[in-house]
Amino acid sequence: MDAEILSCLESRPSPPLPPPEAMDRVDKTASGTTAPFRVGDWLVEPRLNRIRSGDRQATLEPRVMDVLCLLAARPGAVVTRRDLLNAVWAETAVGEETLTRAVSELRRALADDPRAPRYVETIRKAGYRLVATVSPAQAEDASGEPAPSPGAPPDAPGARPGRRRVRRLALFLAAVPAAVALLAWWLLRLEPARTTALEPLPALPFTASPALEHMPALSPDGRWVAFVAADSSGDTSYDLYLKERGASSPRRLTELPGQELNPRWSPDGRRLAFVHLDGDSGALCTMPVEGGEPRRLLDTGPYVAGLDWSPDGRRLVYSAADKSDGSYALNALDLESGAVSPLSEPPGDLGGDTWPVHSPDGTHLAFVRCDAAFLQDVWVMPAGGGEARRLTRSMLWVQGLDWTPDGHELICAGYMSSGYRLWRVDADSGERRWLPTRGESAIQPSLARHAPAMVYRCFGQDENIWRLRRHEDPDLGVTVESFIGSTQSEFEPDWSPDGGRIAFVSSRSGQLEIWTCDADGSRPWQLTSLGAQCTGNPHWSPDGERIAFYANCGEDGRVYLVDAAGGAPRCLSRGEGNDIVNGWSRDGRWIYFSSERDGAWRVWRMRADGGGAEPVTPPGGATACESPDGRWLYFSRFDEPGLWRRELGAPDAEPERVIEKAPGRGYGFCWGIHAGGIVAAWRDEEGPVLGAWDFATQTLRTVTDLPDLSPGCLGVSPDGLSVLYTRAERAHSDLMLVEEFR
Repeated sequence: MDAEILSCLESRPSPPLPPPEAMDRVDKTASGTTAPFRVGDWLVEPRLNRIRSGDRQATLEPRVMDVLCLLAARPGAVVTRRDLLNAVWAETAVGEETLTRAVSELRRALADDPRAPRYVETIRKAGYRLVATVSPAQAEDASGEPAPSPGAPPDAPGARPGRRRVRRLALFLAAVPAAVALLAWWLLRLEPARTTALEPLPALPFTASPALEHMPALSPDGRWVAFVAADSSGDTSYDLYLKERGASSPRRLTELPGQELNPRWSPDGRRLAFVHLDGDSGALCTMPVEGGEPRRLLDTGPYVAGLDWSPDGRRLVYSAADKSDGSYALNALDLESGAVSPLSEPPGDLGGDTWPVHSPDGTHLAFVRCDAAFLQDVWVMPAGGGEARRLTRSMLWVQGLDWTPDGHELICAGYMSSGYRLWRVDADSGERRWLPTRGESAIQPSLARHAPAMVYRCFGQDENIWRLRRHEDPDLGVTVESFIGSTQSEFEPDWSPDGGRIAFVSSRSGQLEIWTCDADGSRPWQLTSLGAQCTGNPHWSPDGERIAFYANCGEDGRVYLVDAAGGAPRCLSRGEGNDIVNGWSRDGRWIYFSSERDGAWRVWRMRADGGGAEPVTPPGGATACESPDGRWLYFSRFDEPGLWRRELGAPDAEPERVIEKAPGRGYGFCWGIHAGGIVAAWRDEEGPVLGAWDFATQTLRTVTDLPDLSPGCLGVSPDGLSVLYTRAERAHSDLMLVEEFR
């Protein structure tokens, strides 16, 4: 760009970062369109997360592209580290090292030297500034013709004749609004989940005892909170409690054998409905708020997941299944006649419909629907039954929801990065906005119907990776030890093919990212900085040089690939559905993944270069892995226990079932292959157990009990003697009250 144009740009004040209110206004009118622009020698294509210059091309992580666009919106100006963190990572709590890594990856992609920067300059103790010129993309860029080679001036011999003077004029006219246009684009690109205010909710602790409090329910007038609690030792004998706002301690309402769950207020605030479980029995009950003997209304069996009282007081809607691994459905109990009528018909025979909540006017029910892969979203249906409408997409997991008093929105708890977050969800469009909270994961929100108040549960749970070591002689038993741990969560480990490294997922940076460490658990190193809604299932390539994993960056989960030595991850999926990585083919040409892209969950494979995908299992397939000799494809199912296989050289052959009960139903990802056989988990009468299946004898034997096993991915060493698994530890929770919530 000419010197006088650059001088003109630099002499004008840089546009400031917009206030959160402006961000919200732009969110509501986002068009979703994004035009390419140029930064120095590079053509930036934000919609593709791609930059290119001549025959060079690089794909940026979405957060890294956000950093580039925000810097480009203020060319030549210093953007502080705080501003960048607040804007790009608004919905997650991250440290400055996350931004440092993002800028480092941006420089690597731009081939920029931080000691002599041509693009991004570090301003010590302040932030960063973009020193390269910024301009709109030219017509030849948009048409797909090659961009000028790096270092070539705008009027190099390769430029089109007759366009030089026109280009200079166009650049001059476009220079002044360029920064404003880029800033507007960046705002439009913000996902709808961004909130109108970045200040955390003014929540105060409502309970602070060592007990584990769950399932709060605000009375209609907002004066009382009903909840269930058990002591912090892990005892599951939950009892029902009632606490008045402003009171110093709660009042215990029940001391029944078993446990009480899901308290819900009657519309007049005089009674509480709840679920009582005792062994293999379960029932819906009610009792006066003043106390007294509970009244048993309906025997349900022990598998109940949610309860709500209709606004007219005439019925209770509840979710129930007929067996522990069955599908949950919504039913209505008429309180006058005692008749039960079904309301929903969830697809499939896993997951199902849970946690029903009536709209304030009683016309609709919101609920959580869980699919075969145990991914959850919010759905809405008429209160009397009928066609259900999906309201959210890719919330991953939902832990509680309630309507706002005006019925226009829902407040729900959905998973984001390293924990659960509260969201405002528009009841018509499904658009969601983040409600930031202080502390740890926020779940189970409850709102008063006739007062501006909300209560929710704040909880934390430390998940760590443990190692189980088997002896070659089965009679010598096993040893179990803590292996990879921190004060945050660590899970989904995977051994490298040579057994020398381990990849795993950790939230120790403030968000879920892929990490690696040595085989003894030492020297942990953060490999990615995507800042995604969820990141998981890392799997090493057969040569140990790359790691495939999945990440959800605000849309569906997609397959990513990253060099094990570091660098920017590359997205291989194209957004056809949720994709969850399973592993690699033995020759390293294919990546296996689970997906719902054709309407039903099954296992697919795609070329490691991002080429076309094809299904490899029948519907219901959960995860797949090739045998060490590359002859067989073994796979589990979401809907049935056991393991199947088919010959890779005979894709049309009918799969055969080789193991009956391992992995168990609900443990479809909890198995792994090694040189001599398969290690898998299932649940028996006493709880989760680990077993080993031998290739030579084709027999399955139980290795040990694993009472604290979280049913995720197992990491099996190449020799099969070490198994890494995730164990949940040290849970704590409190109830938080938000007064004057609107």
